Amino acid sequence: MSYGIDRVKIISEALNGFANPAYSECDGLPWWNEEDKIDTDIDYAVKGLEDAGWIDTDNDGIREKDGLKAEFNLMYFAGDSMRQAVAMSVANQAKDNLGIAINVEGVSADDTVKRMFSEPMIMGWGSDSPMTSYMLFHSSNAGKTDFYNPEFFTNETVDKYLDTAMNSKTFEESLEWWKKAQWDGTTGTSMRGEAPWAFYVNMSHLYYVKDGLDIGKQRIHAHGAAWPLIANLAEWKWNS
Repeated sequence: MSYGIDRVKIISEALNGFANPAYSECDGLPWWNEEDKIDTDIDYAVKGLEDAGWIDTDNDGIREKDGLKAEFNLMYFAGDSMRQAVAMSVANQAKDNLGIAINVEGVSADDTVKRMFSEPMIMGWGSDSPMTSYMLFHSSNAGKTDFYNPEFFTNETVDKYLDTAMNSKTFEESLEWWKKAQWDGTTGTSMRGEAPWAFYVNMSHLYYVKDGLDIGKQRIHAHGAAWPLIANLAEWKWNS
């Protein structure tokens, strides 16, 4: 799923071009490991499926193994049209490129909390703090609430890197360890490593600003449209 889905196609189909391909929870930030970036490689993804025994033996377009179809539900928060569109684009590509059937399903917040430990869902992440990486991938957060690690991801090597980063004396000293947690050449949280998440798009926040309104110097816009824009509301002013 990480290699077999074209991120640029999702951006075109679902987001009208207002996004960038995503490769981690922290793309472009000082603690991002640039080796997280991968290219779409459908042949590689298909080979991985077939090497693992997933073959379309009945020629219905969906692979199977030991009588089990390559099929699953993909949840999104009901009413969120953006996440629905992204999920549908992923589902269409998964079937066409990989022979995997994804059933997209809008789910209430209450039902999501009950099902997210056993079923995939579209999630949105993004902040200007590396603490997000710690919350997403440290084993101490496995299976906890707040959506951070519902897949129960646990990796002792990653834990060591994250703990070292958290206990570093300076921010600059911590950067090496945040990056190694993503990919150290052998393992990590990135899609090159254990890939507990498949990252697809970084949505652009798009606003209309009235002529003459100075909205000041904007900070990095974290996850959640609207709020980051008005975080510096006290600095806004009208130009004469």
